[in-house]
Amino acid sequence: PVRSVRELVRRTDLLYGACFVVISYLVGPRVSEILHLKAGCVHRRSAEGVSEPVTVMVGAIFKRQSGYHGRAHEWVAPPAAVQAVAVLEALSAGHRAVAGREELWLRRWRGNGATEWLGAEPELLKVPSTARVSIQLGRFGAWLGLTHEGRPWKLTTHQGRKTFARFAALRDRTCLFALAQQR
Repeated sequence: PVRSVRELVRRTDLLYGACFVVISYLVGPRVSEILHLKAGCVHRRSAEGVSEPVTVMVGAIFKRQSGYHGRAHEWVAPPAAVQAVAVLEALSAGHRAVAGREELWLRRWRGNGATEWLGAEPELLKVPSTARVSIQLGRFGAWLGLTHEGRPWKLTTHQGRKTFARFAALRDRTCLFALAQQR
């Protein structure tokens, strides 16, 4: 049970952190690509000769290289990542309506948690920075009690992408071409 506003604030921030971890570790986009996802980004795609449609997250590549930066991209999304996007859509619905924008990570610049929906003026709504997400991930990792060799393990914004790449490379080498296209 949530017994106080402070607890609701903490849990809301943890929920954002959990959504980031799920998308990062299971899908593999960069932090900037995750933070620029928009509502309605989950789509089902059918391919010729394939019986089952594939669920993808549609977004853009944010890489500091000409020809890539801002280019449309699709990532295969497992059910847990689809659920994380649904949670983000629900959390950001009020902010998106006020601002007339579609970003899933649209939040108040200050006053997160239970108070972030109070008096949400469009000019106060922003997509968080990588540094702000790093702080949230630190809190989320501490809440989970993550440790490595007896010391607290700090989650970072790039760990999920690296873990996803290792998993893809070790599990099924057929997806290495798709992974190489994201580098």
